[in-house]
Amino acid sequence: MKISRLMFHPLSPLTVVVVPVVLLAVVLAMPPAVYEFYMREPDFAYMNWQMAEFFLANIGLFIAGVCAGLLLLGVPKPADAIKPLQDPLHIWIPLCIALGISFYAEAILLMNNSWLWTAWLSPTKDFSFVRSELNTTGALTEAGTLLAAIIQWTIWKTRSYERAHQVCLTNLRLALVFAIAILLLSALIKLARWELFPYLTAIAISLAGASGSIENISFRKALPKILIGVAGLFIVFNAIAMIRGVVAIGDLIESTMGYTVASFNRLSLMLSGSLNYPYGGSGIYAFRFLANVPILGWFVDVSRLFLIPDAYLAWLSEFDAVAMSGLSSYYIWATAFGYVFIDLGNWVFLYFFLFGVLSAWGWREFWQGKTLGITLYPYIVFCIAFMVGDNFIAYRGIVTLVMVSLALVAYERFFCAESGRPGIR
Repeated sequence: MKISRLMFHPLSPLTVVVVPVVLLAVVLAMPPAVYEFYMREPDFAYMNWQMAEFFLANIGLFIAGVCAGLLLLGVPKPADAIKPLQDPLHIWIPLCIALGISFYAEAILLMNNSWLWTAWLSPTKDFSFVRSELNTTGALTEAGTLLAAIIQWTIWKTRSYERAHQVCLTNLRLALVFAIAILLLSALIKLARWELFPYLTAIAISLAGASGSIENISFRKALPKILIGVAGLFIVFNAIAMIRGVVAIGDLIESTMGYTVASFNRLSLMLSGSLNYPYGGSGIYAFRFLANVPILGWFVDVSRLFLIPDAYLAWLSEFDAVAMSGLSSYYIWATAFGYVFIDLGNWVFLYFFLFGVLSAWGWREFWQGKTLGITLYPYIVFCIAFMVGDNFIAYRGIVTLVMVSLALVAYERFFCAESGRPGIR
């Protein structure tokens, strides 16, 4: 296999990064009158070449990092992937544990927030305050990320076992459907788009990768599915907005633009110095996961050790900062590049070069069906595609994924010599 096949595969980082580039082109070409009509704010991104150069420079460094990583690591060999798990019971155990933790977390969440039931049953279904009022005390807020990682792992291991033994694990497949339903419900019950979209992306990428023919996926075959997936995300996004009370067509368009193209407007003001987030330079945007490290944070005050401020206070401060700049305070995203820039300055370019190297490693591991890749890479795909929003790679979910991945690697060592791509024996 040639290295070019690995680079320009439909699921590779170099393909996914096209998404933010296309959105940049849309922003640069969109007539200001159209943007200002729907967003009700001045358009500073139209033909803003300073912003475009900054954005593309970061994209370029990211691409350079991906290419450097793939060239240094080399083409994966078939010998890297050998045996599936020896017994279906070994696949069931992590899934059952993750489901148990998820049930416990959701039960505590609903006990702490009984108003969620009231909000769903009310005619207005007012969820406008859900994020600020949600009480997550004792609710294991990373249970959803844990379950998502285990589902991704289970999808691969199920397909690997079935292809190796020429059987169909019907009960395990049904359990997977049930687990996926629970995962999506855990996000939908509180209308958490910031949770739902990574879950949907991870499931889609895992199903595609575990199909047993990842090498044979072509752009011609993949494009219709990609377009259907994008349309599905668009429909889900607007369905949630409608449940929250946004029903007018103009308001739905504003909501969609507010979480995509409006980010470039905020980035434009950041680069000109007209928009400053109060906590910029503190590390909260480049290393957000340090503000609340899962498990380790129970024993060590990591945020104080690294002088990282409270993530919630930083988030609240962004609304006032955007309002003071003259833009709509409803939307605060400033692209991943903007967030890291206000934290690290010109070190932003190195940051995204290293993210490119990480993406290359994750993609190579995913290609081989190795545990670290199948649990981490789908989230990396989400982070690349949504660079136009927030710096999601710095969220604490990435720490949870790493911990779960390492635990699964240790678990597998007790039951199989190696794990690998479905179909390879």
